[in-house]
Amino acid sequence: MKPESIAVTVRAALMDRDFCNLAEAAADETTLYFRNKVTGKVVPPEIILEWIELTGRTPEYTHTDCDAANDLMTAAALLQLHGYKEQAKKTLKHAFYLQCLHATEDGRLELLEKTLQSAKQQAVAKKPRNKNYDEAMRIARNTWDKYPGASKGQLCKNLKKHFNNGVSVDRLDAWFTDAGIVPPKPQKYTSFSLVL
Repeated sequence: MKPESIAVTVRAALMDRDFCNLAEAAADETTLYFRNKVTGKVVPPEIILEWIELTGRTPEYTHTDCDAANDLMTAAALLQLHGYKEQAKKTLKHAFYLQCLHATEDGRLELLEKTLQSAKQQAVAKKPRNKNYDEAMRIARNTWDKYPGASKGQLCKNLKKHFNNGVSVDRLDAWFTDAGIVPPKPQKYTSFSLVL
């Protein structure tokens, strides 16, 4: 895994931990209640329960611009109304966690996009830029397929001549080693000619 990918993974894990801690703290400090939209006054729990029983509908708790978080907050409020305070706090914690994720979504996506773009640029930058690279690799593979006893040093020298000094022996050696196409060292080197 690339260092930048590790950094993004660690950063995401730290953000997630921070979101969990924030959500837990917010859930511990929050008391849920319903307000009358017209008067703005808090509606007592027994009135809410009576209204639910009469209408068959649940009141909506709208606190954020995240629908999933609002749904969980409504569920937490209903649990609290029915006396399930511990489960209400747990549900509320998840609601606040979703709210944190929703609020930071653009920033997290932007960070991921920048990281992917950077990784893409790094991959492009690491590729050899010499115009002879692909042909040199093809010739080397074909030559070693036909002559596995061919010396890497001599092959590099012959390719340098073939490309009219367009590629150095050291560069060719590095390409072949990095690509892992060099066959195992033979008992005895054999003569060969380039397989074009």
